[in-house]
Amino acid sequence: MSDVLIEPVGKTVTATYNGEVIAKSDKALNMTEGSFKPVVYFPKEDIRMDLLIQTDKSSFCPRKGDASYWSIALNGKESENAAWAYEDPSQEDAKPIKGYVAFYNFMVKVA
Repeated sequence: MSDVLIEPVGKTVTATYNGEVIAKSDKALNMTEGSFKPVVYFPKEDIRMDLLIQTDKSSFCPRKGDASYWSIALNGKESENAAWAYEDPSQEDAKPIKGYVAFYNFMVKVA
């Protein structure tokens, strides 16, 4: 049995950085893994990708695969590696987040 649950958030969700909306979607997904808090993933087409700067950082999760990271620079403020995505999730239970990006909640307000 999988300890991963991916489901639609079920409402419009926004991501705000330094006072500006950088993502807004009614197609966002909540991913819950084990006892961790859910993480909201936004579809790339609903994100201001022009504000994100891809970095060299990467990480690996056996379930989700290789992660890519982006920094955000906006209105004189920059947060390094504030967003991440699994471009090609490894296991079937993580496949729904392909094409989606998540933000660290201590850098970006998601509500």
